[in-house]
Amino acid sequence: MTAHFQFIDSPNHAHGNRDAEQLIFHQNLQKFSNRVSILSSLATGGKISLEDAFAKMNSLWEELSETVP
Repeated sequence: MTAHFQFIDSPNHAHGNRDAEQLIFHQNLQKFSNRVSILSSLATGGKISLEDAFAKMNSLWEELSETVP
């Protein structure tokens, strides 16, 4: 699923003092947010089922939770 979203994931511009672990989490949080937005739009537009969108969002959430500092 990562390849489908590569064209949308933009470079991260974080501000303030952050260590590497926090920067990685911030980048992953931005990717999560972008992907959930896309999945929501696809489900709303009828391109994918709500169940499929939820399953993919749940998978994305699990990936994100593994990077929490």
